[in-house]
Order: sequence, then C-alpha cells, then structure tokens
Amino acid sequence: MKKFLSLMLVAFCGPVWGHEMSPTYVEFNASYIDNVIKTTIEVFNRREDVSYYEIEVYDKDRNPISFVTDAKVVNIDYLERKSIDVYIRQSDKDRVVYVCTLSRFIKEDITKTNVSSRICSKVK
Repeated sequence: MKKFLSLMLVAFCGPVWGHEMSPTYVEFNASYIDNVIKTTIEVFNRREDVSYYEIEVYDKDRNPISFVTDAKVVNIDYLERKSIDVYIRQSDKDRVVYVCTLSRFIKEDITKTNVSSRICSKVK
C-alpha cells in the first residue's frame, strides 16, 4: 500500500510555479499629478497557463482601496517582465498596506482545475 501511495504521489504531483513581483516593500513617491502619489511594481510571469494579472490595493483589513493603473488587469506573457505604475490619492497614503497581483484565467481557456496565485508587497 505504501508503494502504491508513493507512486500516486509522484505521478500526480508536479512542480508548482507562481509569478514573481518586486519590490517586496513598495514605497509611494510624488507623481506629476497634484495630490496623487505613485509606486512602480515589476511582475514576472513564470506560469505558462496564465497570461493575465489583476492589480489590487488593500488596507490593513484587506478592504480594497481605490487606485489607478494603465489597466487593472494586465496581459503578461510567459517569461515576460512588465513594470506597472500604481497611483493612489495622497489622502489614502496612510491607509494603504498592501499592493497585490492576482493571476487570472480567461474563461474559455479553462480546461482543467487551475490554481490562482496572489502575491502582495507591503508598503514601507
């Protein structure tokens, strides 16, 4: 029985890859717009099965905070790296705790069970 379970474990378990996001601790700086600050995150897609990533901004209780980017869902191809500017209101600076990316699947591309990955950077 142990051999059978070991064989099944080896046969059905493969490597798990996620995406990468940097920096680990984001810092907001002045932008060219009054009362708006910005940070830049970099996302690297190491997943062949995912091409879209959603940007999210949260407070300490994981409540969403309004923000602006070029697109809230960004297309990043396999093994591609992309820099994304995230803008928030100056008045929200003390509330923001996390800037996150979440992998998203296209509905028609789902042919098997997929695992979504979320990576969050904490604000300094």
